[in-house]
Amino acid sequence: MYLEKEAIDFFRRYDMELPATAKRNGDDPSRILGRNLEFEQYNLYYPGDDIRDIDWKVYGRTDKLFVKKYGSDISANVRIIIDNSASMEYRDKLETAKRIAAILTYLLQSRKAGVWLSTVNNTYRDMGRLTLGTLEETLGKISPSETTSFGDIPPMRDKVVFMISDLWVTHLEPRFFTENRVHVIHLLTPEELELRLHGNLEMVDMENNKRLQIIPSTIRELYREKLRERTDMFRAALSEAFLLYDIFSTEVVYYASLKRYLDRLAAFLRRGKRWLS
Repeated sequence: MYLEKEAIDFFRRYDMELPATAKRNGDDPSRILGRNLEFEQYNLYYPGDDIRDIDWKVYGRTDKLFVKKYGSDISANVRIIIDNSASMEYRDKLETAKRIAAILTYLLQSRKAGVWLSTVNNTYRDMGRLTLGTLEETLGKISPSETTSFGDIPPMRDKVVFMISDLWVTHLEPRFFTENRVHVIHLLTPEELELRLHGNLEMVDMENNKRLQIIPSTIRELYREKLRERTDMFRAALSEAFLLYDIFSTEVVYYASLKRYLDRLAAFLRRGKRWLS
């Protein structure tokens, strides 16, 4: 199960803020419209929702309150892109990415956001609209394969976009994210962050099967310096463009890292920064 109870409990009283510029057609998200409009999805009941939209049949099956949401009810359009290249298989990074996507979807839908999911390796794939009912099945279909290439991602100026990736891709420049308005969750293991390895070893590129013999003690400081330069470059460039970039270590509980990330999002919003062009 990707949407874990402990993650939901952790965010139980969390009031997530969304970029106001992502509102559909300038609608006020507090307005409850659409009873005669096209049904789009189920969301968990949120205080302030019209009780007439509660689906009591679903409540009878699940013992949870769900409301029907319609086109005009959606306060923001969000896309989550998961990197499912072969390198994400290392230390179950892909499974962690799925759990991040699950709780992020839960939080977004609690704020009346419409959420779409995509994957990217050599190919960009649109997985469609996510609902709490389809979340587990959709995430379960994602498996790691192939190499990383972000070149096929289409422009998504009408959506707030979050990407979860280890960013192990050659010649990746920050302008890819700034031009496409992508907020980045950079997911790395402790070994990848600090080269926590001892003794001589053989490293294997999981995407092209190339092998390299290394002595960690001789390159550890150089590795850390180069990684720091790269991450600082991304952080500075994205911040200047009012985009979020942060590193999530798999050593830290993913929902704690996500809260820190969303707190930074809220801080940007309170300062009145523009998020979309």
